[in-house]
Parts: sequence; C-alpha cells; structure tokens
Amino acid sequence: MPEPPTSGDPTARTRFGDARALFERDDTRDLTEEFESIAREYPDDPIVPWARFYAARSAFRAEAYEEAARTLDEVAAIAGLEPALREHVVFYQGLTAGYLGRHADAVQLLANDVAIDDEERGERLAVLAEAHGALGNVGEAMASYEAWFAFARPAERAYLVARVRRLVDELPAETALATYSQLEEKTGPGAALLAERLAREAAEAGDLDRAAVLRAETASARRAAGLADVTSVGSDEGNPRLVGAALPLSGRRTRPGKAALRGLGLAAGTFDASAGRGVDTFEPAAARGGVPVPFDVSVRDSASQSSAASLALERLAREGAVAVVGPMSPGSVRGAGAVAARYGLPMVALDATGGGDGRAVSGVFHIAISPVERARRLARHAIEAGRRRFFILSPNIDYGRTTSAAFAAEVEALGGTVVIQKSYDARTTAFTALMEEVAGKPWDTMFVPDTARRLELIVAAMAAANLMVSPAGTRKVKNGRPVMLLSTAEAVDRRYLRGSGRYSVGAVFAPGFYADLQDPRTAEFRSRFVASYGEEPTYLAAYAYDAALVVRSAVEAGAASRAQVRAALGTATVQGLTGAIRFDGTGRRADDGLLYVVGRSGGEYRIRAQR
Repeated sequence: MPEPPTSGDPTARTRFGDARALFERDDTRDLTEEFESIAREYPDDPIVPWARFYAARSAFRAEAYEEAARTLDEVAAIAGLEPALREHVVFYQGLTAGYLGRHADAVQLLANDVAIDDEERGERLAVLAEAHGALGNVGEAMASYEAWFAFARPAERAYLVARVRRLVDELPAETALATYSQLEEKTGPGAALLAERLAREAAEAGDLDRAAVLRAETASARRAAGLADVTSVGSDEGNPRLVGAALPLSGRRTRPGKAALRGLGLAAGTFDASAGRGVDTFEPAAARGGVPVPFDVSVRDSASQSSAASLALERLAREGAVAVVGPMSPGSVRGAGAVAARYGLPMVALDATGGGDGRAVSGVFHIAISPVERARRLARHAIEAGRRRFFILSPNIDYGRTTSAAFAAEVEALGGTVVIQKSYDARTTAFTALMEEVAGKPWDTMFVPDTARRLELIVAAMAAANLMVSPAGTRKVKNGRPVMLLSTAEAVDRRYLRGSGRYSVGAVFAPGFYADLQDPRTAEFRSRFVASYGEEPTYLAAYAYDAALVVRSAVEAGAASRAQVRAALGTATVQGLTGAIRFDGTGRRADDGLLYVVGRSGGEYRIRAQR
C-alpha cells in the first residue's frame, strides 16, 4: 500500500494516521465514521481520498458492502487520483462487487493482483472462485479454489472444500472427467474431490483398477485437504472418524451457514492431536479443555433449501458419516431428519427453534436452546432471586410475542405477577418517553426479549428515567430506583459493554452464548477462533462447535457406530461452550444452558458466564 501524502494540514494528517493505526491494530472496531469525518472537516486537504478509501475499507470489513461500494465509486471518480491508490480502489471495488453478487464485474475488476498481503490475496482468490462458479466458468472456478487453498486459514478450509465439492457434484459426467484430465498438478482439493467422484463411478461400473489408480494418484491431495480415506468410508455403520455437515453455504442463509461452519471447522482442526477418553459424562480429557481429538469433516451445501438439505443427508449417509451436524432451518431439519432416520444416522441440528415446533424426529438432536426456553429460564432465575412483580417490554413481532408469552406463563406459574406488559414497533429507536411513563409503576423486574443492539437504546432510556439497573437484592441506589433487568440479549458481544456497560451492572442475559474471557473453556475457544479466522466467534459458531463436540465426545468414549453414537447422545452429559449439554426424549436440550451477568471488575465492565 503506497504511503499517504505528507503535505496538507498537520492535524488532518495526524488524525488520519491515528485512525489508520487503530484500523490496522484492532479489526473489531468500525472506524468508518471517523475516516469520513476527517474527509468532511478538511474537504480540500490531500488526505481526503485516503480517508475516504479507508472509510470504504472499514465499511467493507464491517460487511456494509453497499456503503463500501458507494464510497469506492466516489473515490474512483476523483480527478487526479494517485495511480497506486487508484489500483487499490479498483481492487476493493472488485472484492465488494463479489460480495454483492455482481460476479461479472468482480472478475473484470480483479484481473490485476495488487493485494498487499496473504489475507488480501486469499480474499481475491475467494471472490474470483465464487464469481467464476456463479458464472458457470468451471475451470476458472476450480483453478481459483485450488490457488485459494494455499492462502486459506486452516480452519477455513472446510468451507473451501465444501464449495469445491458442490461444484464437483454438479458437473456432468463428461465435464468432470475432462476437468480432472486438464489439472496439471493433482495436489489440491479439486483434484481430490474429482478423483473421489470418478473413482466412485468407476467402482460402480466394475472398473476397480481405474478406481484404485484415481485414489492412489490423489492420496496426498486428500491428506492435504483433510479428507477422510475413501477406502474406509461407506459402511452402513459409519466411519467413527468422519462427521458430516449439511449447512447453507449459498442462498439466503449463507451468512449463518458460514458462521456455523467456522465453529465446526475449529472443532475439526489439528489443534491437539493427543488421544483421550472421557469417563462418566463423555467429557473429553480435562487437560484438553473441551477440545475434541481432530477428526475428518465432510461438508455439503444445503443451499438454503429443504430439498437440497435432504439430498445432502443422502450423500453424507452414503459417504459413511457417523453423524451429521445441521441443517439450520426447521423445514430443512424435518426433511433431512427423515432421510437420516432411514440410514440410522444421528443428526445434531442447528435450528434456532431448538426443535420447539413440536415435531420431534427420531434420531434428531437440537443443540440450540430456543428463545422461548431461555425466556423461561430467566423467569425462574428471577423468581429464585425473590422477584415477584414484572414489567415485560417486547418487540411487536412473532419473536417478541412468543418469548414474552412464555416468560409471563412461567412467572405466573411460579407465583409472580406481570404488572405491566408493553410492546413496541421493531423499528423503534426512542424509548425515553415509554420509560418515564412506567417509572412510577409498582414493578421491580423488567424483561426485554430483543437483540443486544436494541437493548443498548433501552438501558440508556432507563437511566434517563432514573431506573437504575442493579443486582438482585439492591435496596437503594443514588439518584434513582433500583430495578432488575433480564434479557435474551441476542448476539451480545463486547461492543455492548463499551457504551452500555455502565447502565447494565447486575443485568442477567440469556443469549445462548457469549465469549466470556474469564471462563477457561470459552477463553480457549475464543483464542483459537480468533487465531484461525481473525474475528470474534458468534453464538452460531459456538453451537456448531458444541454439536461436533457432543458427537466426538461419544466417539472418544467408545462409540464406534451410528447406533452407538445415537444412544450416547440420548444419555450423555457433555460440558460444552453453551452449558452442560444433555438431551431429553424428544431430542431437545434438557439443560438450562448458561446465564450471563453484567458486572464490573478492575475498572472494566464484563459479562460473566454463570456455570
């Protein structure tokens, strides 16, 4: 990356330098507005194109691709733009076009490789691979995937292999053979997966010698891609080392699918090759801190469709998976579960409802704890803490209605009273008037089922109305009235604490997962996740990790077949990231998961897991 200008206003230059240094150092900070403010405050300064380019990079990193694209177009239109900077603007225009689905534009804009490091180089190859695949350019897509593999982080390779596998599965027979023949070096995942398909077809046609040759010449490619030995899979009992996954890696659920795959990829990684057997609860050896022994994973794209999810299960069953992680939507889970049942293949689903639609499928286990169950758990916690009078504030959407109804029913069943219940439009951003309206009412505990981002607005409004969130048992506070706050706080992360920690001390959250760095098990997971992916883990990644963990814990404890893994899942307790995991007779989580409490320690606000 060429250096920015050294002329112009010294203050503008210093501000830009500070912001750029922070941008390079902390990839969790969204600095888009800071870079844009520099450009606005010094409109005639030579630093403006640089500030706006970095604003676009920051928006890109925050996955605000439309905003990034607009800013990049405006920078590209600046007359007299330095040629080296223009090259990088075009480069990011290409990356952004790929993420926005403008595949032809992406291919054209990324024709020149001006990446400054391996991360950008891998990003370029990833976008080109996806773009060529979408355009039907199979050869170019395969070549880009092969080149990308060399730059991909170890735990990201499961996603790459899944995408290549989908390309290979969809090729006509004659094209598959021609593509394999054209590969100059058969050392990457494309060669391994093409050979796997061609060897299977040759064996089915009775040409066992040809199948053996294909497997032999791609044996090193299979090992490099982390694929299972094809000669050991396919048994009706399943291969204990092979875990399948059916996740949406294309279509409208791509982002949650990728997040889940990151957690699964981390679980399957080679971070600890030591062997170990659990005892009573099938928990992996304590010395490994909940890290399973490395295993092979085969990922199939469910394409955000129920029919594709069922096909994925069919293929994974025939491939010899001992169990499957996924799919993610209730409809896909039901359809794929029926296929899995035919093969006796246990399935650990990732549907957010946690199987809460009431349709149990034999052999399907739901790793997620639904918002409804988390709401009930918060109600029980508050009653146990001596709270009896409740105020429920929820968004006027299905999620808000179902969670608030479950919370209210649990409260009343346990002897509490819902004093006030109000709802708000899901687009509401102002809550001060509402809080002032209820401030004098006789309630002591408030329940808010919503995202952490919305909760930030609500707690600030509570403080403005002198409603001070406090730990249970607090009788007096300065300048206000102490109340207890309960929330599902969906997708809460450390950003919540920066602006809202001071308003939330004592609040109790049930988000399903939060990366508590004071919890040894979670801290280890978070450290390895950031090292592998360069970003913070989400609840989807944690649930996928735990899904793999329960399967691997059963295998490590001696389960050697699908039937044995299924039996173990129905009876075992596994200490995971999201709690002491156990399933009831319908395959749903029977444990309460974890609650998280906001506190302050050493001058810092923290969210602590209560194990």
